[in-house]
Amino acid sequence: MRIATTAELDGVGEIGDAFQKLLKWDGRMNSNNPEPLIMLAWFRHLHEAILKDDLDGQYELFDRGRITKILHILRRGTARDWCDVADTEEKESCAIILDQTFDAALAELKVQYGSDWKNWKYGEAHVAYSEHRPFGKVAPLSNLFNITIESSGGPYTLHRGQTGFGEEGPYRSRHGAAYRAIYDFSDLDKSIFIQSTGQSGNFLSQHYSDFAKPWSQSKFMPMTTDEATYT
Repeated sequence: MRIATTAELDGVGEIGDAFQKLLKWDGRMNSNNPEPLIMLAWFRHLHEAILKDDLDGQYELFDRGRITKILHILRRGTARDWCDVADTEEKESCAIILDQTFDAALAELKVQYGSDWKNWKYGEAHVAYSEHRPFGKVAPLSNLFNITIESSGGPYTLHRGQTGFGEEGPYRSRHGAAYRAIYDFSDLDKSIFIQSTGQSGNFLSQHYSDFAKPWSQSKFMPMTTDEATYT
Protein backbone atom coordinates (compact mmCIF):
# COMPACT_ATOMS: atom_id res chain seq x y z
CA MET A 1 0.00 0.00 0.00
CA ARG A 2 1.34 3.45 -0.91
CA ILE A 3 0.80 6.39 1.46
CA ALA A 4 0.51 9.77 -0.26
CA THR A 5 3.05 12.41 0.70
CA THR A 6 1.96 15.59 2.43
CA ALA A 7 2.54 17.51 -0.79
CA GLU A 8 -0.26 15.48 -2.37
CA LEU A 9 -2.77 16.26 0.34
CA ASP A 10 -4.36 19.70 0.62
CA GLY A 11 -4.07 21.54 3.91
CA VAL A 12 -1.50 19.41 5.73
CA GLY A 13 1.01 22.26 5.96
CA GLU A 14 3.15 23.25 8.93
CA ILE A 15 5.54 20.37 8.33
CA GLY A 16 8.42 22.47 9.59
CA ASP A 17 6.49 23.44 12.73
CA ALA A 18 5.72 19.80 13.48
CA PHE A 19 9.38 18.90 13.07
CA GLN A 20 10.49 21.75 15.33
CA LYS A 21 8.00 20.53 17.93
CA LEU A 22 9.66 17.13 17.83
CA LEU A 23 13.09 18.70 18.33
CA LYS A 24 11.86 20.28 21.56
CA TRP A 25 9.98 17.17 22.71
CA ASP A 26 11.12 15.70 26.03
CA GLY A 27 10.53 12.13 24.89
CA ARG A 28 7.59 11.45 27.19
CA MET A 29 5.00 9.16 25.60
CA ASN A 30 2.06 11.09 26.99
CA SER A 31 -1.34 10.00 25.69
CA ASN A 32 -2.58 13.60 25.42
CA ASN A 33 0.24 14.89 23.19
CA PRO A 34 0.80 14.69 19.42
CA GLU A 35 4.60 14.24 19.51
CA PRO A 36 4.64 10.54 20.47
CA LEU A 37 2.18 9.72 17.69
CA ILE A 38 4.13 11.66 15.07
CA MET A 39 7.42 10.07 16.12
CA LEU A 40 6.01 6.53 16.18
CA ALA A 41 4.36 6.97 12.77
CA TRP A 42 7.60 8.41 11.36
CA PHE A 43 9.55 5.45 12.71
CA ARG A 44 7.03 3.01 11.24
CA HIS A 45 7.35 4.50 7.74
CA LEU A 46 11.11 4.86 8.05
CA HIS A 47 11.52 1.25 9.19
CA GLU A 48 9.52 0.01 6.20
CA ALA A 49 11.26 2.28 3.68
CA ILE A 50 14.74 1.21 4.77
CA LEU A 51 14.22 -2.52 5.20
CA LYS A 52 11.24 -3.78 3.18
CA ASP A 53 12.69 -3.58 -0.33
CA ASP A 54 15.89 -5.32 0.75
CA LEU A 55 14.28 -8.03 2.87
CA ASP A 56 11.42 -8.64 0.43
CA GLY A 57 9.30 -11.56 1.65
CA GLN A 58 11.21 -11.79 4.92
CA TYR A 59 10.23 -8.29 6.05
CA GLU A 60 7.28 -9.61 8.04
CA LEU A 61 9.77 -11.16 10.44
CA PHE A 62 10.94 -7.64 11.33
CA ASP A 63 7.85 -5.49 10.81
CA ARG A 64 7.19 -4.89 14.52
CA GLY A 65 10.05 -2.41 14.48
CA ARG A 66 13.41 -2.37 16.24
CA ILE A 67 14.72 1.15 16.50
CA THR A 68 18.27 0.09 17.45
CA LYS A 69 18.79 -1.48 14.00
CA ILE A 70 17.57 1.66 12.23
CA LEU A 71 19.71 3.95 14.38
CA HIS A 72 22.76 1.82 13.62
CA ILE A 73 22.13 2.21 9.88
CA LEU A 74 21.57 5.97 10.15
CA ARG A 75 24.49 6.71 12.48
CA ARG A 76 27.22 4.35 11.38
CA GLY A 77 26.20 2.95 8.03
CA THR A 78 26.82 -0.60 6.86
CA ALA A 79 28.40 -2.35 3.89
CA ARG A 80 24.93 -2.52 2.34
CA ASP A 81 23.20 0.71 1.30
CA TRP A 82 19.92 0.11 3.09
CA CYS A 83 18.52 3.58 2.39
CA ASP A 84 18.70 3.28 -1.39
CA VAL A 85 15.37 2.04 -2.76
CA ALA A 86 16.01 -1.02 -4.89
CA ASP A 87 13.33 -0.45 -7.57
CA THR A 88 14.10 3.20 -8.44
CA GLU A 89 16.74 4.65 -10.75
CA GLU A 90 17.54 7.44 -8.30
CA LYS A 91 20.06 6.69 -5.56
CA GLU A 92 18.28 7.69 -2.37
CA SER A 93 20.33 8.82 0.62
CA CYS A 94 19.22 8.29 4.21
CA ALA A 95 18.49 12.03 4.39
CA ILE A 96 16.07 11.74 1.48
CA ILE A 97 14.34 8.73 3.04
CA LEU A 98 14.04 10.53 6.38
CA ASP A 99 12.38 13.48 4.65
CA GLN A 100 10.03 11.34 2.56
CA THR A 101 8.93 9.16 5.45
CA PHE A 102 8.26 12.18 7.69
CA ASP A 103 5.95 13.53 4.99
CA ALA A 104 4.30 10.12 4.64
CA ALA A 105 3.76 9.83 8.40
CA LEU A 106 2.05 13.22 8.60
CA ALA A 107 -0.08 12.39 5.57
CA GLU A 108 -1.25 9.14 7.12
CA LEU A 109 -2.06 10.76 10.45
CA LYS A 110 -3.95 13.60 8.74
CA VAL A 111 -6.28 11.09 7.12
CA GLN A 112 -6.88 9.31 10.43
CA TYR A 113 -6.97 12.17 12.94
CA GLY A 114 -7.64 15.43 11.09
CA SER A 115 -5.68 18.13 9.31
CA ASP A 116 -4.32 20.00 12.34
CA TRP A 117 -1.49 18.01 13.94
CA LYS A 118 -1.71 20.14 17.09
CA ASN A 119 -5.02 18.44 17.89
CA TRP A 120 -3.71 14.89 17.51
CA LYS A 121 -3.55 12.74 20.62
CA TYR A 122 -1.24 9.78 20.94
CA GLY A 123 -3.75 7.98 23.13
CA GLU A 124 -6.36 7.88 20.36
CA ALA A 125 -4.05 5.59 18.42
CA HIS A 126 -2.27 3.93 21.33
CA VAL A 127 -5.24 2.10 22.85
CA ALA A 128 -4.58 -0.69 25.34
CA TYR A 129 -6.87 -3.66 24.84
CA SER A 130 -7.75 -6.15 27.60
CA GLU A 131 -9.57 -9.08 26.07
CA HIS A 132 -11.93 -11.24 28.10
CA ARG A 133 -11.64 -15.02 27.65
CA PRO A 134 -13.79 -16.42 26.10
CA PHE A 135 -16.50 -13.74 25.57
CA GLY A 136 -14.10 -11.16 24.18
CA LYS A 137 -14.36 -12.84 20.79
CA VAL A 138 -18.14 -13.25 20.82
CA ALA A 139 -20.09 -10.37 19.29
CA PRO A 140 -21.93 -8.46 20.72
CA LEU A 141 -20.75 -9.73 24.12
CA SER A 142 -17.25 -8.44 23.40
CA ASN A 143 -18.48 -4.86 23.86
CA LEU A 144 -19.50 -5.72 27.41
CA PHE A 145 -16.52 -7.83 28.45
CA ASN A 146 -13.50 -6.31 26.73
CA ILE A 147 -11.83 -3.26 28.27
CA THR A 148 -10.12 -0.60 26.14
CA ILE A 149 -8.37 2.54 27.34
CA GLU A 150 -6.23 5.27 25.79
CA SER A 151 -2.73 4.65 27.08
CA SER A 152 0.55 6.46 27.57
CA GLY A 153 3.91 4.69 27.32
CA GLY A 154 5.53 3.03 24.36
CA PRO A 155 7.91 0.34 23.12
CA TYR A 156 10.94 1.94 24.82
CA THR A 157 9.52 3.28 28.10
CA LEU A 158 9.24 1.84 31.60
CA HIS A 159 5.47 2.00 31.12
CA ARG A 160 5.63 -0.62 28.40
CA GLY A 161 3.27 -0.30 25.46
CA GLN A 162 4.63 -2.34 22.56
CA THR A 163 3.04 -1.68 19.18
CA GLY A 164 2.67 -4.16 16.33
CA PHE A 165 2.87 -1.91 13.22
CA GLY A 166 0.28 -4.08 11.47
CA GLU A 167 -2.13 -2.71 8.88
CA GLU A 168 -5.03 -2.66 11.35
CA GLY A 169 -4.38 -0.38 14.31
CA PRO A 170 -0.60 -0.09 13.80
CA TYR A 171 -0.07 2.07 16.90
CA ARG A 172 -2.23 0.13 19.35
CA SER A 173 -0.68 -0.96 22.62
CA ARG A 174 -0.43 -4.71 22.14
CA HIS A 175 1.93 -5.77 24.89
CA GLY A 176 2.66 -4.39 28.35
CA ALA A 177 2.67 -5.18 32.06
CA ALA A 178 -0.90 -5.94 33.11
CA TYR A 179 0.23 -5.87 36.76
CA ARG A 180 2.72 -3.44 38.27
CA ALA A 181 3.84 -3.16 41.87
CA ILE A 182 6.46 -1.52 44.06
CA TYR A 183 7.04 -3.33 47.34
CA ASP A 184 8.50 -1.55 50.38
CA PHE A 185 10.00 -4.29 52.55
CA SER A 186 10.75 -1.84 55.34
CA ASP A 187 7.03 -1.11 55.63
CA LEU A 188 4.74 -3.25 53.49
CA ASP A 189 1.85 -0.83 54.02
CA LYS A 190 3.77 1.69 51.92
CA SER A 191 3.74 -0.69 48.94
CA ILE A 192 1.71 0.23 45.86
CA PHE A 193 0.22 -1.70 42.93
CA ILE A 194 -2.03 -1.45 39.88
CA GLN A 195 -3.50 -3.78 37.26
CA SER A 196 -4.88 -3.05 33.82
CA THR A 197 -8.54 -3.90 34.41
CA GLY A 198 -10.27 -3.65 37.79
CA GLN A 199 -10.84 -5.03 41.25
CA SER A 200 -13.67 -7.34 40.19
CA GLY A 201 -13.94 -10.03 37.54
CA ASN A 202 -17.71 -9.52 37.31
CA PHE A 203 -18.54 -7.29 34.33
CA LEU A 204 -21.70 -6.12 36.13
CA SER A 205 -19.63 -4.70 38.97
CA GLN A 206 -18.69 -1.02 39.15
CA HIS A 207 -15.16 -2.25 39.88
CA TYR A 208 -14.83 -4.32 36.68
CA SER A 209 -12.66 -1.69 34.96
CA ASP A 210 -11.97 0.87 37.71
CA PHE A 211 -8.17 0.38 37.58
CA ALA A 212 -7.89 0.81 33.79
CA LYS A 213 -7.59 4.60 33.74
CA PRO A 214 -5.01 4.95 36.56
CA TRP A 215 -3.06 2.03 35.04
CA SER A 216 -2.94 3.83 31.68
CA GLN A 217 -1.54 6.93 33.43
CA SER A 218 1.15 5.04 35.41
CA LYS A 219 -0.65 5.66 38.68
CA PHE A 220 -0.85 3.21 41.57
CA MET A 221 -3.11 2.10 44.40
CA PRO A 222 -1.92 1.69 48.01
CA MET A 223 -1.50 -1.78 49.46
CA THR A 224 -2.39 -2.76 52.99
CA THR A 225 -1.72 -5.68 55.30
CA ASP A 226 -4.59 -4.70 57.60
CA GLU A 227 -7.20 -7.40 57.17
CA ALA A 228 -9.87 -5.12 58.60
CA THR A 229 -9.70 -2.96 55.47
CA TYR A 230 -10.17 -5.83 53.02
CA THR A 231 -13.95 -5.65 53.17
